[in-house]
Amino acid sequence: MKNILGTLAFALFGAITPIHAQNSSSQNLSAQDSLSQSYNPRFSLVFGLTQPLILRGFNVEVDYWADKWMLDYSHGFGLRLGTIPIPTPLSSRQIALDVVVPHTLGVGIGYRFTPALHLRLEPKLHFFDLYFDGDEKTAANRIASYYTFTLGGGVYYRWLPFEMNTDWTRGITVMPSVRYWPNVASSLPENKLTYQNRLTGANETHQALNIGVLNTPWIVNISIGYSF
Repeated sequence: MKNILGTLAFALFGAITPIHAQNSSSQNLSAQDSLSQSYNPRFSLVFGLTQPLILRGFNVEVDYWADKWMLDYSHGFGLRLGTIPIPTPLSSRQIALDVVVPHTLGVGIGYRFTPALHLRLEPKLHFFDLYFDGDEKTAANRIASYYTFTLGGGVYYRWLPFEMNTDWTRGITVMPSVRYWPNVASSLPENKLTYQNRLTGANETHQALNIGVLNTPWIVNISIGYSF
């Protein structure tokens, strides 16, 4: 009788152990899935790196994330695009225009192909101030001011490198982007203005600038910030 009871007990323990192990494994996987799915931040606050490191300005962006769509607002301040040489064939001296962008702002609406990768449609306004190179940036020294309107798009990737963590680091956000923002309108008649060359006294024509790299519509940037 004892042998029979021992055999039954052993068989029962052997049957229960795999079930318990399977349940524990399923619970662990379920807990991991729940942890991953529960972290779905709806807002991001990020700051561009190109603006302070290269353009000596500042940029801030606020994003709202829905399941398949996103919205953003961004604003850049005090960007220095550099100088534009002015041809002076009758003089050995050189003169250039210094271009400042006091404000660049706009919104975007994007479609999320994955939780990270998304494509945005972006209407933007960009304000330009022109000065002769070397002049103090005051209203009295300003040659002209104008704005351009761009309508373009960008490919963005929102990367949360620590999203599997359970502490505050999970919200750290890195967002590289490539954008194409062509001019579609400006406040200048026929998108150009005429001013007097201070060295030669001749009239010069300035064409409305693009906001991107080397006076093109292309922009490459990396933003860092936090999602919550």
